[in-house]
Amino acid sequence: MITITAENYYRIYNQIKRFSLPDHIQKGAKFIDKVTNYGRNWKAYFDPYSSTYRDFANNYFAQLSKFIDEELKKSVVYERLQKHDSHSETGTRQRTNGSTRTRRKVRKSVSKPQKPPVQKAERPTLRKPSEVSKLDEAVYIIKRYYNMHNDRKTYQQILNFTNDLQLALMEKRITKTTPYAKEVMSIQENLLHLLDNISQTGKTLITFPVQTLNHFRNIVEGQRQLHSVKFIKSYMTLQGKIISNKTAINLYNRILEAKISETDPYRSEIDKILNNLRVFTKKNHYQGLLTIPKRDLSGLMGISHVKTKKAVQNKDTSRTPRGRKPNHGLSGFDGELTEDELQLLYGSPIAEEQTEPKIYKASDIVNMKFDVLPFTGKWEQFFGRPSRGFCFMVSGKPKFGKSTFCLEFADYLAKDFGKVLYIVREEGIGDTLKRKLEKLESIHPNFECADRLVNDYSKWDFVFFDSVTKLGLTPEHIERIRKQNPKICFIEIMQVTKQGVFRGSNSFQHDVDSVVEIFDIGCARQIGRFNPYAEMEFLDPDGEF
Repeated sequence: MITITAENYYRIYNQIKRFSLPDHIQKGAKFIDKVTNYGRNWKAYFDPYSSTYRDFANNYFAQLSKFIDEELKKSVVYERLQKHDSHSETGTRQRTNGSTRTRRKVRKSVSKPQKPPVQKAERPTLRKPSEVSKLDEAVYIIKRYYNMHNDRKTYQQILNFTNDLQLALMEKRITKTTPYAKEVMSIQENLLHLLDNISQTGKTLITFPVQTLNHFRNIVEGQRQLHSVKFIKSYMTLQGKIISNKTAINLYNRILEAKISETDPYRSEIDKILNNLRVFTKKNHYQGLLTIPKRDLSGLMGISHVKTKKAVQNKDTSRTPRGRKPNHGLSGFDGELTEDELQLLYGSPIAEEQTEPKIYKASDIVNMKFDVLPFTGKWEQFFGRPSRGFCFMVSGKPKFGKSTFCLEFADYLAKDFGKVLYIVREEGIGDTLKRKLEKLESIHPNFECADRLVNDYSKWDFVFFDSVTKLGLTPEHIERIRKQNPKICFIEIMQVTKQGVFRGSNSFQHDVDSVVEIFDIGCARQIGRFNPYAEMEFLDPDGEF
């Protein structure tokens, strides 16, 4: 049996940590690392006046020894540890004060038998990688996942990767007939499992078994992007930017040193790039604006798949929002989102009517009558009398009562002004929402709730987004929804940062008619078009939400 002590713990643990260790062993290792500063200071363990930590450590050492003897008996590491442990026992003797001293070993002239050479695991031989202009989408996903091996990733980093993968599935860039489709589905399951077992503020170490690692390596190294395409991408990212003369010279020299062959399919494009960089450096001694001739621009975009700044402005390229929770129910290649939902999330711009503007006299505007909602009581004092089709924004720190305020407002609207849809994504349809609704005096049949975005909002007069951050909406998405439904009123509920500022672009604040801030528990203030400024308290008489 291998005996683990404070002196040999890290030497042994470093050799076995690549194995799949139980949770209690990993938790104990983290505690040892924290208290000893990764083995640099064992003062707490050897302190004679404190036995709590020493008892815990000794118990953990015993469990670790038992695990090694029971689970790793057949491994080469176990034989090495056992051999080293026996040498350490015969090569040391105990001092009277408790410390150890290594005996001086006497060399003997006896010839030692030669050991057979250790056979190292050979790296699997790979066929020559195929050179492509663009990596297959599945290979790109596998390469990104393969590079996570032996690396610690945060919850947000794993969430970003999961969203990108599911976006590729929903957009049919990866289908059932795609090579390595099974590997992609396995990666998705592993990422979702990681998200379920890690806190939003924590990190996790990602490791793969040797067999899986070799399989991924074969796939990743089976394709290689052409050097010419990489240089075209680097060149395209400089389009329309002011760059220094040194930047252009560096790219020019890198292309020359790569020695792109004459048989390369994009050799002519590389020659044009070299010529353009040469002209740029002659005209601009310090810095200048790099522009690509229009006759070359579209061809290079097709090769590099890089969108220029101008192209991005003309087309909405918004992707799955980074903070959006992945769809755990996604079956894979036959996504559950409808075409209307895809249009809502990734959108197609609404065509503006190219008509002449209508001119009104100021005196005529004064005599016009508009559809105004006749609010009464505290809601009139707070919001004034807004016109139909308004858009409000509500923000506040967690647990200050954003949802409580909005639920009470939604109940008021449902009773007196029309049908209300409350999309509750942050808390979800659960016990918390139930308890908040129970505290309302009565719930009108016009008040309805949903746990996700819907396709058609024309059935309702008022729509609440709780919260915009969790739903993954951007100002552009909300603007499209409002243009499609000009008579519907929208209320956007926003999360805030640690500094108390709402999350997201300032466009959210500019595009609304009224801004509501829950600045304290149960206290709200409003600044808007229909009422310049107002404050109100929305707590129950007993001081509860």
